Amino acid sequence: MEIKIPDINWLMASPIVILSIFGMLTLIFGIAKGRHTKKAVFVALLGTLLALVSNFICLFEFWQKTNSTFSEMLTSDYISTGFNFIFLTVTLLSIFVSHKYVQDENLPENEYYGMMLLSAAGMMLMASTTNLVVVFTGLEVMSIALYILAGIKRNELKSLEAALKYFLLGAFASGFFLYGISMLYGATGTLDLKIMAEIVSKNGTEFPMILMVGITFLIVGFGFKVALAPFHVWTPDVYEGASSPVTGFMSVGAKAAGFAAFMRVFDVALISIKTDWIDVLAVLAILTMVIGNILALQQTNFKRLLAYSSITHAGYLLLGIIAGNELSSQAIMFYLFSYAFMNIGAFAIITLVGNKNEQFVNVTDFTGLAKKKPLLAFLLTIFLFSLAGIPPMAGFFGKYFIFSALIKSGATNLAIIGVLNAVVGVYYYLSPIVLVWMKEPNEVEINDTNPMLKFALIISALGTILIGIFPSQVMSFLFQI
Repeated sequence: MEIKIPDINWLMASPIVILSIFGMLTLIFGIAKGRHTKKAVFVALLGTLLALVSNFICLFEFWQKTNSTFSEMLTSDYISTGFNFIFLTVTLLSIFVSHKYVQDENLPENEYYGMMLLSAAGMMLMASTTNLVVVFTGLEVMSIALYILAGIKRNELKSLEAALKYFLLGAFASGFFLYGISMLYGATGTLDLKIMAEIVSKNGTEFPMILMVGITFLIVGFGFKVALAPFHVWTPDVYEGASSPVTGFMSVGAKAAGFAAFMRVFDVALISIKTDWIDVLAVLAILTMVIGNILALQQTNFKRLLAYSSITHAGYLLLGIIAGNELSSQAIMFYLFSYAFMNIGAFAIITLVGNKNEQFVNVTDFTGLAKKKPLLAFLLTIFLFSLAGIPPMAGFFGKYFIFSALIKSGATNLAIIGVLNAVVGVYYYLSPIVLVWMKEPNEVEINDTNPMLKFALIISALGTILIGIFPSQVMSFLFQI
């Protein structure tokens, strides 16, 4: 019997391969040089930059083409390359933001940066595959690394509690997700999303029960990973307990990976039976936006406020899945790319103000920041304005494209509900700004001398502003419109 080895396009897989290799090298480097080596950050930065260059090469090599390799389990198209840019941008910014924090808290650098790179590799795998088993593999690689990162402050009770909650609920959600995959396989006889789309389109009415059960379980699994209500209960505790740079990383990266896979499954494989699942997603989107906004209004801890606001943003992104047209997939990627800059920028400032052991992360700890550190106050204002969706910041155009896709698909009522929720969200984003600019300063001392963190703040601010000024150019470059 002759065994045929499939042709492999290593260029197509190179961003994921490079990030995985450097993630493992970072861990090995720490073992060889000592647990607290100061060089791990540079190995991680080099790996991320090489992966970014590799993704640029893939973008131009496969421009406006759809290619696959590894027996058609790995795909290179505008979704994979676009989301890879998001993941690599998030990883790069998070490494810069983490540098000061890791040193101040005396965390093991090799474990910290190694897990961050491996988690990002899992995210990229989720966005680059059209096979459900590979989606699950990427999901677990991403999640296990995030569990470790959430609890990396081993001597701090809150960090360990965050890791335990995240792990237990994450394992539970993974079980739902895996069971959903098995139901879809039972209904269609395939794990390939493209083949599944053809089968469901032709025979969707022949197996409604098993297919609907599978879709329900997938929604639960995805709902946990992207923090949709009512599967959001882990989010505030994990965001508060984890390190601020880790929280920023997972709030954008895990959400982007979840929605990348969400798009592949619902807007590709199951689009022909959209009428069977669209109402469920519409209810979840409304619940997510409303619950996120209501609970965010009550928060006094800045990290918990951003946690609940992150839930609300998941609701907006789910509206893009519901729209299910060409504009919606591009709008989701644009939204997440914008969200990367503004959210990580906000968490970078929380890292600065929080000081050692994150003693000062309440909203009141930012009182009078403008009189002590006017530049930091200005940058925080930019990030919060963008999160609130105030023009001409990037966040405004993210919401604009999502709502435009909804209106184009005929779901005008959902677009109106989304706009009303966005208006409510403005209040809790502007409340900290009032304290920052209009109150007398408190006694919290801020050390903002770290050059890598400063660089991350500058890049985040420039990204937030420039994406808002040139939205069509960003869409054209990243997503090949």
